[in-house]
Amino acid sequence: MATREKLNIMTSCDDNLAIYILPQLASINTNLGMYEVDFYLMHSRVTDGSLKLIRDYAATLDNVTFHELLVTDNGPFEKAATYGDARSQGKRYWPHETYYWFYAHLYLPDDMDRVMYIDAGDIVFLGDVGEYYFKDFGGKLFVASPRLMISRNGVPDVYNKGDIDKIETLKDMLSLGSFCAGVLVLNLAVFREKIKVGYIDDFVELLKKVFPGADCIYLGDQGLASAAFAGDIEFFGDVGGVDVWYRPYNFPVGYYYEVAKEDFAYTPKVAHFNSSYTDKPWAARFDPEEIAKYDFHVRFDFEYAPFIANAPIIELYEEWWKCCEMTPVYEELDRRARIAAKALQNHFLPLCKSYNELAMQNHSLAKRHDELEKSFKDLLVGSPLLAHLLPSDAPFLNAAIAAVLRGDLQAALDEIFRLAEDDIPEEIAERFLELALNICAATEYADGWVAFLKALIKFLIESGRMADAQPRIEELEALLPDDEEVKAFRRALRTIAYEKINVPQ
Repeated sequence: MATREKLNIMTSCDDNLAIYILPQLASINTNLGMYEVDFYLMHSRVTDGSLKLIRDYAATLDNVTFHELLVTDNGPFEKAATYGDARSQGKRYWPHETYYWFYAHLYLPDDMDRVMYIDAGDIVFLGDVGEYYFKDFGGKLFVASPRLMISRNGVPDVYNKGDIDKIETLKDMLSLGSFCAGVLVLNLAVFREKIKVGYIDDFVELLKKVFPGADCIYLGDQGLASAAFAGDIEFFGDVGGVDVWYRPYNFPVGYYYEVAKEDFAYTPKVAHFNSSYTDKPWAARFDPEEIAKYDFHVRFDFEYAPFIANAPIIELYEEWWKCCEMTPVYEELDRRARIAAKALQNHFLPLCKSYNELAMQNHSLAKRHDELEKSFKDLLVGSPLLAHLLPSDAPFLNAAIAAVLRGDLQAALDEIFRLAEDDIPEEIAERFLELALNICAATEYADGWVAFLKALIKFLIESGRMADAQPRIEELEALLPDDEEVKAFRRALRTIAYEKINVPQ
């Protein structure tokens, strides 16, 4: 019998996720049967009961050997966990175990050259991963599937070391991540050479200086590593090059089916149930035909109810359940998930459906409002008297605007004087006075023009806008050199200028 090739696979988690490692082991046994797999669990607080459950189940599989890597000091991971943000997952931060792979080389055997790191629980293998696992590292730290790319002269490109010097680019890397962290192949030799204990702490300290006072700086391990290891990541791509949608070895189930504009043109070999828009597959178990009547999708132009699912997502969730069915925890997990699904269907999903219908209606109204606002802007530029107004002025000035647009300037003037007797909203006062001046000028009503110009000058002085008031005063001084109000405006300007000069330093 031919000897099977060796694969090293590792994960890390606390006791909350430990039980979900069993379906992952089942998927390894079923779909990676062509390999001998050494499976490593790196942990600091998985209970003896959970460890026994995993160990005993692994012993029943013909191609899996289970190993435990015990972390006795979380100190090297404390700073990374403290400043990592996981709010998209409904949490403040991910635990220390999220960052264990940064220093996995210190715990794995010294003679091991590579290991595939997978997130605990929400990863299942669907086919051969040899192409990904054995990819040449190109001297880089690890192989990863792309998540975000940068445009260089209009051409998408991967991030390099120099990109972290640009603050906006750095923010993108930290908040989104340039790669998907769920399935990586680590180059342990280069990790041993370059990444010593303290490397991550030093980088976090640098980030704290760049973003002083921030309590959350990056999106978990994905955001932190994207910046800390920029230029040292070997991105996996198709024959046509690197493409953020080509992720057969880290297929983001919920994210892909919500964001992609077309179906994928490849067969996923590793499914990753990582989307913040969907539940984990073990949370609730739906039949595809049941969920089809809801068919919830993410929309990024307005808020949707906090549950997203559709038939393609649920069908891939069933791949996880097929693996789970082979494990001793299936009966209990299945029972819990079906009860949760029934509760959601009876009580929560109908609310979500009605909420989404309301959201869609509101979105339509908002879109119509935007269209009307644009039409109103077009309307305003139909007359030179109105061109300086804003759509927000319409409720107060509607009658005057209507009169101008129908060419009845006398009616517009009457409306302006009527409005002047009321309290004019401060936020539109200047535009109202400009409109009054325009209408008075167009109707050749000199006294009204002078009165409104004086009101505008007073408004500008009271607003502290001396530079804007100055030419208006000069305009009136040329026409009314002996007018007492005009002289008072000039004295007010001189007084304010003198006060500014003599302000104590």
